[in-house]
Amino acid sequence: MASTWTEHLCVSRIGDKWFIGEFGYNWAASIYDVPEEDRYTDSGEFKVPEVWEGHKVLGIADGEYIETDELVDRGNYIEFLSSDIQAAVEFGIEFGWRKYQDFPIAMEKLRAIVSEFSSTDVEARNDAITTKATLLPKEFWEIRDAAIDSLLSKSPLPEGIADLQDWLATDGWDDLLAAWINEDVALNLKEWAVYKFSDSSLRDDEGHDASVAITDQMRVDYARAAIRDAVEQSEGYDSPSIHSFLIEREDGERAILGCTVEIHGQAGPVPQWHGIFTDKEAFYVYLRQAGFLLHTFADEISDTEILSFWVVQKKKKKTSK
Repeated sequence: MASTWTEHLCVSRIGDKWFIGEFGYNWAASIYDVPEEDRYTDSGEFKVPEVWEGHKVLGIADGEYIETDELVDRGNYIEFLSSDIQAAVEFGIEFGWRKYQDFPIAMEKLRAIVSEFSSTDVEARNDAITTKATLLPKEFWEIRDAAIDSLLSKSPLPEGIADLQDWLATDGWDDLLAAWINEDVALNLKEWAVYKFSDSSLRDDEGHDASVAITDQMRVDYARAAIRDAVEQSEGYDSPSIHSFLIEREDGERAILGCTVEIHGQAGPVPQWHGIFTDKEAFYVYLRQAGFLLHTFADEISDTEILSFWVVQKKKKKTSK
């Protein structure tokens, strides 16, 4: 028997990138993964769990699989810029979505949404996030207050901060996503350069043999071209989006929980937490010092900083006996 499922054409926005792709509800597990004592009703029928791994269960698919409300991509998706909505339209046509009568309406709605985001003043939206803190569940208030205390007293973060971060990565994900339109994208230069900035890579890519002496100017030119290409490609793993999650105590004291969100292929977005900061500007200063390079300022990196990441293959000196 062939398995069947309903596919959805979905659009999302991460940083300055838009994504369109085919998604379906996740068949998260087999009903036989449920412990036997909880698997059946008194009448011997499958007992459908209400929740599975933090997601609402929609039902049993194909008579066996637990289907949750988590949308997962089917492997068909593309990135597109707000200036190239036609690419999204062509994607839908290529994969057969034009046969549905609502497809033209959906594409017009997409154009309107993208246009609205593009025309909204970026600074106004950035200011908006600094004036409104997310209302956390009461169970996290003590952790929230302790985290702000740790910032004010310059002491280590409380142990419970991991519980709050875990909540934001699961049940609180929508609250974290709400800030995405206000945030930037940065190249993780310190990690990325390890695999890119070397004389051997330069020789291979530029076609230089060992007789050619590699100069610092050659290294800088090669590195700048590589950075421009990385910014243009904006791979979700090398160039995570930056998020400032605002928390506020009842007495008005505020702080920022800073994280970057990497895209790990089909595994989707994965947050990486960096600590607590007085405000968004302090978080950005930290990121810059940690080796992150904002896409918007990629051209401003100095030659000295570029060369500080460079790995030079030195010739072995001959020793005389």
